[in-house]
Amino acid sequence: MKVLKWIGIALVSLFLLVTVIGVFQPQIVRVEHSKVISAPPAEVFAVLENTREFQKWSPWAKKDTNTVYTYSGPESGKGASFTWKGNSDVGYGVWTVDNTVPNEKIDLTFKFEEYPPTPAGYVLKPEGNGTNVTWFMESDMGSSPWSKFGGIFMKMAVSKDYEQGLENLEAYMKTRPKMASTAGPKGRIEKMGVEDFAGGNALSIRGVINASEIGGALGTRYAEIGQYAKSKNLTMKGSPFAVYHTWDGKTTDMEACIWTDKADKGAGSIKGMAVPGGKVLVADYYGPYMGTEAAHFALDEWAKKNNTKLSTSPWEEYITDPMVEKDPMKVLTRIYYRIL
Repeated sequence: MKVLKWIGIALVSLFLLVTVIGVFQPQIVRVEHSKVISAPPAEVFAVLENTREFQKWSPWAKKDTNTVYTYSGPESGKGASFTWKGNSDVGYGVWTVDNTVPNEKIDLTFKFEEYPPTPAGYVLKPEGNGTNVTWFMESDMGSSPWSKFGGIFMKMAVSKDYEQGLENLEAYMKTRPKMASTAGPKGRIEKMGVEDFAGGNALSIRGVINASEIGGALGTRYAEIGQYAKSKNLTMKGSPFAVYHTWDGKTTDMEACIWTDKADKGAGSIKGMAVPGGKVLVADYYGPYMGTEAAHFALDEWAKKNNTKLSTSPWEEYITDPMVEKDPMKVLTRIYYRIL
């Protein structure tokens, strides 16, 4: 009986101890871990906002290699989402990108099993030649002292996973092709706003290339289109342009285009295209071509602030020939996004 008595006292004491400790624990538990990744912010950001790449460095991927992932929405950026369902080590849930600030921050929400949705994300800051990445989450443990006490163990477990995840991210970044360098003088945007676009007829050559090959591919394709137009007695109009149907920092499905005075069906790799008119968001960017990505980000931010939906296939019109204008800060690229 004395043994049972002491067991009872111990259990009551343990209950009181856990309750007292739980009372003084926060209801909202923030877990975060930081690491400097040896890659520039733009490259790290491109990986972190891409739901398809998450499993390549996730700390949970090896806990169940048979986990089933189902993707929805865009591949990366706002609205990108996936569900997962695995063994008892990884469970099941939904992971969604809520918002992004290019090269700076990604806001996420994930719902794990039957628990309430949990806000999480990444904060990126340049540090030396790399990027300081902070991976965070904030979990509402509820008001119960026992559930708040459980937050202590949850924080320990998640911190360990986040630490391993960032180690994996560092290793994964070393295997990815580097983006084109963004070193050198930065350009400027002198005009941005909504305009009425007239549309017109054009000839184009489309194909997937490496991002580093854009300049050479444009020159080759424009020369081929020019020869065809001459053979068909077509007059080329305005400045050449290019439509970027996809872009992941490594490759692009790019369509080199030249305006013509009349419609033509094209032949072989050259296709005729009728470009419809309508409302477009336009920016005039002056500077080296490698800096145009910043102008695209600025247009995207303008659209978000003005609650405007844009097409996913922007086009760039090359007003100034960089082979003629030797000062890169005087080279004008006009960027268009069709308003949906």
